[in-house]
Amino acid sequence: MKAKDREFLKFAHSKTCACRQCGLSPAVELHHFGSGGMGMKGSDYLVVRLCRDCHGKARKTTAMKRDGDWETLACYLSDASDLMQEYICELRGSGHVRH
Repeated sequence: MKAKDREFLKFAHSKTCACRQCGLSPAVELHHFGSGGMGMKGSDYLVVRLCRDCHGKARKTTAMKRDGDWETLACYLSDASDLMQEYICELRGSGHVRH
C-alpha cells in the first residue's frame, strides 16, 4: 500500500530538528524510505528528516538494503513514528481526529 498525504508532508517539513543521520546540520529535507519500487518513492508516512548532504548520500546508496544497516533503519523508523505521533496529536487538538 502506498499512502500519499500532502498535509502530512507539509507538517513534517515544518518541524525543525537536527539531521537524523549526522545529528549536526539542521534537517531541511524529507527522505522517503521503504519499499516504493525502483525509482519510486515510498509512502509519505515513511520519511526521515535529513540535512541536504545526508539526503544526497541516502538517495545515492542502497547500503541500508544491501548491507542490512539495521541501526540506520531503526533511526529512520523512530523518526517516522515520532512525526506520526506529533501529527496525530495536532489533528486531535484541531478536532480533525476523534480520540
